[in-house]
Amino acid sequence: MGILIERMCGVEERCEMVEETTIAIKGMTSYQCHSTIRSALLDLAGVFAVEIYLDEEKGVITYDENKVSINELTSLIQRKGYDVE
Repeated sequence: MGILIERMCGVEERCEMVEETTIAIKGMTSYQCHSTIRSALLDLAGVFAVEIYLDEEKGVITYDENKVSINELTSLIQRKGYDVE
């Protein structure tokens, strides 16, 4: 089950159901890796938040599953040169 978040853009919009997933990301070695993955994911329509943890080798992504799938998230990370589990 997802969590509800309300987006405000000057006027009240409907609440959207979003999901949060944790993806194991292998091959990150520096802040540049962190920045590359985070920026790429945030550019996807439907991604609301991204937290990358270098030391834990994982990313936590909050997204609208009606706009983007887990497969799209993992494929993007792989295209950037990292392994996912």
